[in-house]
Amino acid sequence: MNSKIAVPSSDSWTHWIEILVGFAGSIVFVVSCNHLPFGHYVDDIKWVLLAESFLQGSVLTSWSSIPMANTSITWGFGFLLTPVVWLFGRQELVFKIYSSMLMVAGLGFFYFSVRRLMDSGGRILLLVGLGGVSYVTSFSGNVISESGYVLMWGLICFFLSRVEAGILEPKRAFLIGVFMGFLFLIRNIGGLVAISVAGMGLTFFRKRIFLPFTVGGLITSIPVSLYIKSASGTWSFYAPYWKMGASRGVGFYAELISNNLYYYWKGLTCMTFVNLPELMPSNSFLKSIFVVLGFVVMGRGLFLLKEKLFGRWLIVYILGYLVVLGFWSYQAPRYLLPAYPAFMALVGMGVQGLWKKTLTRWALIGAVCLSVRSNGPEIASLIKKSVSQPVLIPHTSEMWLRDNSTPDDVIVSMDIARIYYLAGRRGVPFIPSHDVASFVEGAKKNGVTLFHFRENNYVGAAPGMSDPIAAQHSLLRDYLFQSKLFEPVYSNPTEKTTFFRIKSIPAVL
Repeated sequence: MNSKIAVPSSDSWTHWIEILVGFAGSIVFVVSCNHLPFGHYVDDIKWVLLAESFLQGSVLTSWSSIPMANTSITWGFGFLLTPVVWLFGRQELVFKIYSSMLMVAGLGFFYFSVRRLMDSGGRILLLVGLGGVSYVTSFSGNVISESGYVLMWGLICFFLSRVEAGILEPKRAFLIGVFMGFLFLIRNIGGLVAISVAGMGLTFFRKRIFLPFTVGGLITSIPVSLYIKSASGTWSFYAPYWKMGASRGVGFYAELISNNLYYYWKGLTCMTFVNLPELMPSNSFLKSIFVVLGFVVMGRGLFLLKEKLFGRWLIVYILGYLVVLGFWSYQAPRYLLPAYPAFMALVGMGVQGLWKKTLTRWALIGAVCLSVRSNGPEIASLIKKSVSQPVLIPHTSEMWLRDNSTPDDVIVSMDIARIYYLAGRRGVPFIPSHDVASFVEGAKKNGVTLFHFRENNYVGAAPGMSDPIAAQHSLLRDYLFQSKLFEPVYSNPTEKTTFFRIKSIPAVL
């Protein structure tokens, strides 16, 4: 009688690796959550203030001396912050840990959405790529919308991945629609998640599934979108950014897309799973190898995933995301984060079958070792900074303002949200003007008493684009430092801040 010796499934030991890497990655995320002090991004403060406004039953911009609806930032992440602000108040370390755990949960849901689609080698690469890469860890603790996006996106992936098991009944389809609508409120690019269901074909478009899905999405997103439209005149917070290149020709867009896609693809292939800058100085030839290798591995992953319903959804999502980034007005690593897990899933699928052969198995182990070696020092540096520096950004300047002004004073500052959060003073970011004289005249009409300037590094605009916010910041610098109409009253070189007031000596305007 023929008999076969039972070969233990590779899952019997990879489960332990999954648990170990997942647990270690979660600990790293939480411990490194303070590597950037709260307030480093102005947006982190804005979202906390938005949550405070929600708790007070208001949707007005709390830091503005002119009552207006808060349409300067997307609302979705503010909703996610509301419970923790309600429970803990202004506890910045709690905000950081909370944001870190949002990302951990989102990445965990995503991993369990795709792990069954790949073999042991792909799972190991995906686990390391999600939990052991300095690119991802660098966002831990940043109280910004990406952490909320990753959570909601991971949840949606988890539910959609179950469609092939035939368990997407109408109630669950409605819930997915609600999640998708909320994801749109966190970042408008989340609309791609809904559009990508087209990749799932007629299976998803059955009436009993698609109708509750659509209703759930509209119920969640339409009320807020209608309010923002009525208050600001646009449907989207990002509308002004899209208009930046609206009048350009075909040649401009061709150059924009090629520049943007190369920037983001180089980042994906050369600064994530294997962090080349940490290993050696810039080497164009080596970069080219990794750029091409990324195409090959991801291309194979695309080919294998297209046989799965969820795989086709993932393919449409990431390709659509890259197209949007190609047209985007700015270049910054954080914009790529919502697409990075999908990229790593395609890489995991792209190495399908290599774990079964001894030679290629050692190649995959070598890739993991190279990843750990290239990302380890940066992760260690993030942890060291996290445990050694204050939670809040240095704010001696804001304390001076609090002690040398009254709550009725109006401040002009490009960082007015930070001013309000740290010093309790309201104002406006800028005075509409065409020269310094009209700027001063407008300031006097609005009762401005002090002008604040901080040197800031803005996200770089894409080639051929100009950033109107950065241009406004530069204009404010020229007005305050080069005009004889202002005099400094406080300066802090360490924090790169200066406060000015209008000179009391009458000036001919």
